[in-house]
Amino acid sequence: MDNKSAFDSGEYDRKIKQTLPYYDVFYKEVIELVKTLHHSPVTWLDIGCGTGKMGSIAFETIELEKFVFCDASDEMIRIAKERFSRPNVELLKKCYEALKENGLFISFENFAPLTDAGKSIYLEKWKRYQMKQGKSPDEIRKHIDRYGKSI
Repeated sequence: MDNKSAFDSGEYDRKIKQTLPYYDVFYKEVIELVKTLHHSPVTWLDIGCGTGKMGSIAFETIELEKFVFCDASDEMIRIAKERFSRPNVELLKKCYEALKENGLFISFENFAPLTDAGKSIYLEKWKRYQMKQGKSPDEIRKHIDRYGKSI
C-alpha cells in the first residue's frame, strides 16, 4: 500500500466508487454549498485530496483564486501534481496546518450512526452495496474493518 487509504493510489479512483455509496453526490453537494456561500473567487483547501477529484470538479464549476491540494501520501500528491499543472495550484503534505483563519471547513462522512443498532444496520447495508459493485468478500471485510478507526 503506497498511502493510508484502503487502496493503492493507482486504483483509488476506480475502487472508491465501488466502496462508498453516493460518492459522486458528495462532490455535487459540496460544490452547491460553496456556490451558495461564495460569490467571488475562492481559495480552496482540499484536505485528504487523494488523486484530486474534488479539484477536478471545482476547476470545472467554481471560480478559483487558488486550489490547495493536501494529502499525507507522497503518491497521492504526485498524482495530483501530474493532473493539475496550473499557476493557481499548491500542493502540501501538512494538511492540518493549512486552513487559514476564518476558513470554512467542510467535512463529510458516509455515516455516523448514534446507536450500535444503527451501526450494525448500516455496516450490513454498506457490505451489500460493495458486493453489488463486484468487490470480493476479502476486500469488503478489510474495508469495513477500517470503520471508526483513525488512519
